Amino acid sequence: MTISRGLLFFSCVAISFGSFSTAVRAFPHKGIVQLSAGADNTCALMADHHVSCWGSSTVAISTSPLPVPKISTAVSVKSGHGFACALLLDQTVWCWGTNSSGQLGDATFSTRAVNPAPVLTSGHSFGGVTAITTGDAHACALKSDSTVYCWGSNSDGQLGNWNIGIGANFNSPLLVVIHDGASNPALSGVGSISAGASHTCATLGDPAETAACWGYDPYGQLGNTSAPSAIDSPVTVEAPDGSPLGMIEDGITGGTFHTCTIIPESSPENNSLACWGDNSSGELGNPFELGSFTAIPAPVVFSDGTKLVNLAKVSAGDAFTCARLATDGSIACWGTNYLGQLGNNRFADAYSVAPVAVGADGNTLTGFEDMVTGSAHACGLIGSDTVLCWGGNGFGQLGIGSKDTDTHSVPVNPGVDGSIFTDNFDGD
Repeated sequence: MTISRGLLFFSCVAISFGSFSTAVRAFPHKGIVQLSAGADNTCALMADHHVSCWGSSTVAISTSPLPVPKISTAVSVKSGHGFACALLLDQTVWCWGTNSSGQLGDATFSTRAVNPAPVLTSGHSFGGVTAITTGDAHACALKSDSTVYCWGSNSDGQLGNWNIGIGANFNSPLLVVIHDGASNPALSGVGSISAGASHTCATLGDPAETAACWGYDPYGQLGNTSAPSAIDSPVTVEAPDGSPLGMIEDGITGGTFHTCTIIPESSPENNSLACWGDNSSGELGNPFELGSFTAIPAPVVFSDGTKLVNLAKVSAGDAFTCARLATDGSIACWGTNYLGQLGNNRFADAYSVAPVAVGADGNTLTGFEDMVTGSAHACGLIGSDTVLCWGGNGFGQLGIGSKDTDTHSVPVNPGVDGSIFTDNFDGD
């Protein structure tokens, strides 16, 4: 449920995003490029632009990683609840899986289990997309002109367009607009997007580098003290003093009922983390708010009050959060642990309000290059071909060839032939 600042992984090209241009990182020669975790599934994007998934039967073919048919030019993949979407080299989006709320964006409400097809607008492929994100039953796309379109469930206004009304689902892309009572302009200047279960957030490219959120808000996950319990128009994420929270240049991540963002290195906080929303299980990483909820961003701290700093990525799950550290590539998680979501078999408590290192038998695992969270599981990537997952496995989302209701607090490697996680560029 996270996305980094809107850069695509096109191979060896430069691309213009809105008013700025940037050279985009080329894919490595082989192996895994990106992971994605949804509520009940996990997917991996390969260097050869194919996608492999495991878990939910509507997203994956099995509980072990297997290639998704029809997807051979992907540059990004995002997993939702029973569905997934891939962004392709031609800047179109293809989705597959459950479609009861129109989350596949193909202008129908027909489920297409493991059968990808393009997102459509007015009967044509929806193009010009630079980044995608998925929630529980909705998806959003960032366009090359820095505007945002969303489709699927609008049960709580998570599509961000007040014209269709809260509760009215939409099965094709819909422009996110600001409801100002006058011109109602499109939300523009967007740098990155992230969908929570039923809310959506965007970082903005304004000089202050602020953020806006919309959708479900009974726990303050929109970060605005004056927002109602559900709102179908973007509202500004506020700092503790009520001013717009700024310097959010590294993206934002939405969980089920909470949201987090990295405060960058250029700030006095030195790549620290701020979270807001529900904290019933310690998912905000702040012991002073345990069991309650707040719309006011607060730092993630250790038990002695020192801040968690030097972060490379953060990802919010259902009632837990994980962060990858820039210093050694280790992962720290906090929040609920009833299925082993914290990834440390020596930590047996039901929850933690302070970060716990992901590891095995007392040894912290390091060298992770990517990390994602689903509703009740998480996965990390070491090198280009080693995936480790932990937490819930009720749908087979750990990729171990089976599904169960057991606690998996030790990171496990999906039991699969290594050739799935490579390509044939070298004939291997």
